[in-house]
Amino acid sequence: EIAQKLADFLGAEAVITTASDSKALPALDLWIKRTGLIPKNPEILPKIMAIFNEKGYLKIYKKGDFKIPLFNFAKEVNDFKEAEVIITNKVLGDTKTQLILIVPNLWVGLGFHEGISEEEIEKAINRVFKEENLEPLALKGVATLEKKANYLPLKTFCQNKRLTLIGFNKEELQKVEACTPSERVFQAVGVYSVSEQATL
Repeated sequence: EIAQKLADFLGAEAVITTASDSKALPALDLWIKRTGLIPKNPEILPKIMAIFNEKGYLKIYKKGDFKIPLFNFAKEVNDFKEAEVIITNKVLGDTKTQLILIVPNLWVGLGFHEGISEEEIEKAINRVFKEENLEPLALKGVATLEKKANYLPLKTFCQNKRLTLIGFNKEELQKVEACTPSERVFQAVGVYSVSEQATL
């Protein structure tokens, strides 16, 4: 903004450059935005960019089979402890020294009895994520039965967390085989496992 004001005053054209521009290095913040990754610790991005400018490359560790195009001068490593940047959907890395980029690709399937609160829904999801060492920022959405998708506490939870909420009808869920089928659940709602089949 200041550069533009000065340029207007002088009758010139504002040209904004960074240290990375002079070395033909890509801007990490723009790459992160393009890929849809979520920085867990964005406050250290300037520090990592300074390392990038000094070394001319960054060591990247990817935990998972993610189809994410890496930027130029990125070098993949097999040990996360060696990396300056970690791409993952799990709890991993040192937030003080490594830039942790979260892949928002996880879905939770929910089967429940009405009467539970928004807080109980959040606690149940957080418990599973903690048990499986999953990063909460990686949660993309919640899937459930079509009629349950209109349950207000669930809708509120998803809205507050900016999550996608999808409801499937019984016919759609029946097309997916349940990993741990329950006859009791089938008798109640017509599918063998709402949470598993909705997630899949």
